[in-house]
Amino acid sequence: RYSVDRLIAELEDMVRRHRTQFIKFYDDVFVFRTDDWLIEFADKYPRAIGLPFHCLVRSDLVRRDPDILSYLKKAGIKSISMSIESGNPFIREQIFKRGMDAEDIRFAFDLCHKLGIHTFSNTILAVPVPTIPDPVDPEFQRKTNDLCAHLESYHRMNLGTLRAEVNLDGPLDA
Repeated sequence: RYSVDRLIAELEDMVRRHRTQFIKFYDDVFVFRTDDWLIEFADKYPRAIGLPFHCLVRSDLVRRDPDILSYLKKAGIKSISMSIESGNPFIREQIFKRGMDAEDIRFAFDLCHKLGIHTFSNTILAVPVPTIPDPVDPEFQRKTNDLCAHLESYHRMNLGTLRAEVNLDGPLDA
């Protein structure tokens, strides 16, 4: 992670050499928490650069530490992207393993709205996911076992929760 002074020096050089109206920071996650770096950035960036900017932040990090947005706002942020990957909780939590729930997403987007930060969600369309077998299919148990083996090996999924939710170990007439 560059120091704030190093980042600002590079930005000053870029702005001096190129006509610049807006800065986009496309790091996977611009900040992880409110720390000395973010506090220093919020203090120095508006004085040294003063251009509106955009960055990527995770909604679960914002929910855990809402001050992240306050400091980004102080620095001059105009827009933010938060990758949620999918609006479908199963895909987001079990396939992508995002580690954020719907409440994290709602909280972060609501707080951005309250602070006047334009917000975008990044999602992935047409995610190839397995089809859950139909319980009336005579091959249900075999297909379910195959699916679980696939998920377990490729996604390291906690099948205890899934088995309890869909009763994979119980009788088919349940």
